[in-house]
Amino acid sequence: MVSDLTGLDIANASLLDESSAVAEAILLMRRSNKKHADAPVVIDSDIFPRPGQ
Repeated sequence: MVSDLTGLDIANASLLDESSAVAEAILLMRRSNKKHADAPVVIDSDIFPRPGQ
């Protein structure tokens, strides 16, 4: 259903916490582009800002 809604060939929607969702997204990205599967992935340290931290 997510693929149909977004028009993407592949899609994923995690029901886990934020860090697991990021890990799943990175794995999905690497699997879909095998040519660059071993390329480094850069993630901003403020990707999930929390109030009061």
